[in-house]
Parts: sequence; structure tokens; C-alpha cells
Amino acid sequence: MANLDLLAGVKVVEIAEGIAGPMCGKIFQDLGAGVVRIEPPGGDWLRRVGRDGKGGEPIYRQLNDGKQVVGLDLATSEGRDKVLELVRDADICVVGQRQRSHEKLGLAYSRLKAVAPHLVYCHVSGWGSGGPMADRAASELAVQVAAGLTRYLGTPDGPPVRQGFDLVSVDTGVAAAQAVLAAYLWRMGSGEGQHVEVSMLATAVALMQWDIAAESDPDEWRGRQLTAQDWPPDHGFQCADARCLIDLMTDGKAWAGLLRDIGCPELADDPRFSTAEGLDLHVTELPALTAARLLSWSFADLEKLVREKYEGTIVPMLSLSAAVDHPQVRHIGVIGADRRFHFPIQVS
Repeated sequence: MANLDLLAGVKVVEIAEGIAGPMCGKIFQDLGAGVVRIEPPGGDWLRRVGRDGKGGEPIYRQLNDGKQVVGLDLATSEGRDKVLELVRDADICVVGQRQRSHEKLGLAYSRLKAVAPHLVYCHVSGWGSGGPMADRAASELAVQVAAGLTRYLGTPDGPPVRQGFDLVSVDTGVAAAQAVLAAYLWRMGSGEGQHVEVSMLATAVALMQWDIAAESDPDEWRGRQLTAQDWPPDHGFQCADARCLIDLMTDGKAWAGLLRDIGCPELADDPRFSTAEGLDLHVTELPALTAARLLSWSFADLEKLVREKYEGTIVPMLSLSAAVDHPQVRHIGVIGADRRFHFPIQVS
């Protein structure tokens, strides 16, 4: 992974706790910008989440190590004056409070623009800066539920289950960085500052765009996007030495051939698995039906068969530690030698 200095010399002021705003700032930092981070007197609440038993906060450190941290009480005039001082020569400011809070604390765009007309200002919120929910508290779980992201987890007849990590918060930070970089590009040509807004709710709804489109008055309720919400959790195929994901899409001929090769000819002729229409509805039944035969197959032999003969996808279902150490993950450089995440792009 090349050392990225694309934003060298750019100054970012980050006034946001938690994940979304700091994730945006981290992306700028990984691209070479200098990030000044403002925290309240008690520190970011994320410092108290996921302690490692040694006084550290791994999630907080991942997002904020290397940033310049300044403690300020924005409820005081001295704290607000210091913010204006920091923003005066900044290029970008990321603010993460609710609409009413950031106006009360003197962090509204109109206030900061008065001292820094060139500023690219990004407001990151939970529900948006306007509308009936603008001033409500937002959490990762609340936004996931509101946007329908919980529908594919758990079991079809059970209660909704949240995504296992803060998917919406992280993606909101990425969306904020994209928006700010576009605004910054505009400023480079025009010299004018810009006001950018992103919200966790907008990000979560955008993540569901395929499902929303698929369910917008379909002619027929069939196909992956329309039937997947009723599928049980995918635990993969168990072979002799690994649990793995196998995907031949809905190619009935390929599945029939693979089923014969692994010793399940009765399934190869079953209409549930020999046609695209049947596979749409029944492919999730195959792991249980093939379990006994696959226990005689090593992952290496099964991988060769799936990839070379049927040009399908097969990957082992890895733990996080195994994923971090996977040779392909190491090769693309997203995890450094220090086992820390780095912005996943390469520039040459």
C-alpha cells in the first residue's frame, strides 16, 4: 500500500463523537490531511466502549490515533471562540451534533462561514437536519430498524436482529468523505466554501435501494431480492476441513453437474435444483442435503472442482482473525503490518 499524501497540507477540524464523523476524519487523515479533533471535557463517549482491559479503547484508537486532540467545553464562550480560531485557517470542518445542539453551541454553518468563507462544512446527523425527527437522538440500532436493515438477520419467524457491527455509522462516514471531497474539488476551482449534509438515515435507506426497487410493485414475487427475506441464515457448506460458501448463481446445469460430481445424483435430477426457477426458491436447502457427502471432500479438492470445472465462487467462511491473516487481504494492504486498518485504495 502506497503512502497516500493526496491531501497533504489540508487542515480538517473534526467536532464529532462516536463513529460516523470520526470515520470521515480518518479517511482524510489516511489521505494525508492533518486532523484537529475537538472533544468535550469528559472525552468522546467512544473512549468508554470496548476497553481492552489495559486502559485502551480499540475502536476509538482505530478511528482517532494520530489526530491532534483538543479538549474544549463548547458550552462556554471560551470554547466557542477557540473553535472559531481553529476553523479560521481550516479547509474542512466535520460537525456531528443534532441540528438544535450544533446551532446552540455556535457550530452552525452560517456562524463558521462568517470567519472562514472558504470552508467546506459537513454536518453529519442521525436523522437529518430537518423534518419531524431532526432533534431526536439516533443510535446504530434505531436507524437500522427504521430503514429495514434488520430484516435479513435472525430467523424468518423470529424478532429482528441488528447487523453485528455499526454498518450504518461506518458507511455514513464514508458517504460524508465522498461528499466533502466533491465539495472540496468544487472549492479548488471556485474558491467558494460549501455546506454538505449527510445522515445515518439517508445512508441506511440508500443501502436498501435494491430491495426497495425490487419491492416497488413487482409483477411477480420471485427472484433473489424478493424471496431472500424468507430464507434462513446461511451457514454455508461443511466439507471435511472447512465451512465454505459456494455460489453458482442460479445456473441449473452447473448445479446439477456439481451435485453429480460430489455424489448426489438424486439431487441433480430434482427440479428444485436443476432449473433457475427452482434454485431461486430452494438453493438454501442444499447445505443440509449435501452434508453427508461433502464430509469426504477436502476444501482444496472442492475448491478446484467448483472454480475450474464450473467457474463458480467458493470461499472459506473465516473468523475475523483468519480474515486479517488471509494472504489476499495482506496483499491488498488494507491491514498493515501493525494489524491496523488503512484506507483501501492504491495510488501509483
